[in-house]
Amino acid sequence: MQENENYSVWNKVIWEDNERKLFFDGKTPKLIYNSKEYTFSGHGYEPMAIILGKDGEVAYIHNSFLVDEECKQFVKDPKYLCHTITRHYHNAKHFCMLLTTAIDYGFDWQIDDLEHRMFSLERFAQREIFYNADGIEFGIYGDEICDEIAPCELDDGPKTHFEYDIMYIIVDGKEYHLEDANMDRLGQLGIFEKGKRKPKIRINGTKGSVIAAYTDEWHSGETFTPFGFPCNTKRFCEMMAYAIREGKNEYSFEKLKVVFS
Repeated sequence: MQENENYSVWNKVIWEDNERKLFFDGKTPKLIYNSKEYTFSGHGYEPMAIILGKDGEVAYIHNSFLVDEECKQFVKDPKYLCHTITRHYHNAKHFCMLLTTAIDYGFDWQIDDLEHRMFSLERFAQREIFYNADGIEFGIYGDEICDEIAPCELDDGPKTHFEYDIMYIIVDGKEYHLEDANMDRLGQLGIFEKGKRKPKIRINGTKGSVIAAYTDEWHSGETFTPFGFPCNTKRFCEMMAYAIREGKNEYSFEKLKVVFS
């Protein structure tokens, strides 16, 4: 970048919202987050980003980017997307959120783990709640982040919207997600602890239902028949919470419905 181009970079804001501000202070990129100031260093050979606080290093992000170079690109082009080795792309907001997520949730990060954590947090922040009572919150995460995957990596085949949706349930303050795809057997619903790839609990007898296909029904709370018997949002949440609280690894909808008949 030429010297006359550099002049236009200094004292520019890359991203700012109610929680965070990423900007150039003179020639130095800085982050203000939760009333604390951070600067950046790094190693170009990975490359690796290093976040520095008042008392030293706060977080490492391996195989990622050099923060100052990316910040310059965002100033030059507001539509610029930071491209990582994972083939994900990040706009200014999500780039800034990667930095604050690294500060909040760890110290020594690989870029793919950090991206996954940031995406999950953003989708949870945009969630829609269908039920909230008796220590249970049930709903659906927000939409996939639109700039998270390179256009060339998107699937060509048509998909219905609910194939991208993820339902969640929070029971007694602990968050789980509910998934009926990628299970060992057809007709299973998995209850997954946050961040785990194997289900903590398996619920058999879903009759092939995909729970994310019924968002209108869950939202309404009215009785319908997703699993071969009358059910509504309250009853479903109570069954899931019962399974979680009892602590067994496997249940059937047939037995659970008897408990809540």
